[in-house]
Amino acid sequence: MRKLDVLIKIAGLAVIVSGAFFVYFAYLSVQRILDERAVRQTGAEMHFIFDDFFQARSLNEADETALDDSERTGGLTEANEINAFSVYESFTAEENNATENMPSNPVFAARELTGNSDIVGFIYIPGTSIKNLVVQGRDNIFYLNHDVYGRRNSHGELFLDYNNSRDFGDTSSIIYGHNMRNGTMFFDLRLFAERGFFLQNRFVYIVTEFETITYEIFAVFSASVHFNYIQTDFAYGEFERLINDFLRLSYFNADGISVLPDDQILVLSTCTNVNNDTRFVVVSRRI
Repeated sequence: MRKLDVLIKIAGLAVIVSGAFFVYFAYLSVQRILDERAVRQTGAEMHFIFDDFFQARSLNEADETALDDSERTGGLTEANEINAFSVYESFTAEENNATENMPSNPVFAARELTGNSDIVGFIYIPGTSIKNLVVQGRDNIFYLNHDVYGRRNSHGELFLDYNNSRDFGDTSSIIYGHNMRNGTMFFDLRLFAERGFFLQNRFVYIVTEFETITYEIFAVFSASVHFNYIQTDFAYGEFERLINDFLRLSYFNADGISVLPDDQILVLSTCTNVNNDTRFVVVSRRI
């Protein structure tokens, strides 16, 4: 009888434990769905600001045709977005001021909408789905699991290294983001591991509160987290050595692109989703 009681208790305990695991994993599944929904909602809000900004500004004669095309298709085409970036390279102080409706600069508009002054810009990479806002926190931890509204979210945000200048004026500016399997954040960086894609999609655009910055990609590689590719301060000769390391590790040779000691670069870093201690890195030079 005593043996039977023990077996009953063990069975009861097993049921409780398995039930707890079921509830826990059900909670995680629901949370993932809610996180993804929040990310896509925020993305839609930011895309509206981003697209509205370029469509609302006065265009030159060549761009008016592009605007007409975008209105017919319900939004800016990729070619028109690239053209818009090439036209709007800088913003005057007057343009940065808020209007009665909304600031003309998308960075100020995004800050106003979210109430978050951590927003430092937008990033756009033609050929990919990457068209996101970029934030900068007090450390490199908070935005790993919080969204722009300060809510906990496993997707996090794309964020600029906290050691960097908010105007992307450093020798090396680093943006981090998760490699989300649902296609958000920096998932599409993986496309640059294919030579054909790398050769046909070479530019990265950053919109700040002052200007639009164009970068040209020259290196793509995977590296251990023990490799200090996220260096932001350089002693004499260190930047040149880092660039040489990038070129040595790169999957492809970027013909015709040379990086000089006084150049500025943009480093995009995400997980490989293969090993916890490796990162996939895309590096570009400001032009």
